[in-house]
Amino acid sequence: MVDGIEIQEATKENALLNPELCATCHATKVKRSKVYGKFGRIHFDLIQLDEASNGDKWLSYLYLEGIRFHITHTHKNKNGCVKAIREALALCRNQFGMDIRVFKSDREKALD
Repeated sequence: MVDGIEIQEATKENALLNPELCATCHATKVKRSKVYGKFGRIHFDLIQLDEASNGDKWLSYLYLEGIRFHITHTHKNKNGCVKAIREALALCRNQFGMDIRVFKSDREKALD
């Protein structure tokens, strides 16, 4: 044992010991929302690219907010994003055992 060293317990309120809590949140005493749990939200964006060597022109980007997990799929047509979304939801359900409660996008007009 070492004498003279005092170990402090890591708390949610301490921004230095808890990387999930930023200095601003610590100063304003903002509590992190746990409404959607570990996998409650998924963010989606469709990005147009220059044509790749395999002919793909579109990239579907999905972000799982709770675990900071990024998923990307490339496809030739815009409607390929439907398959990418289905695969991402299946991954969450089958691999992680969780369902998505909120699906956020920028309401892309081109998808209508």
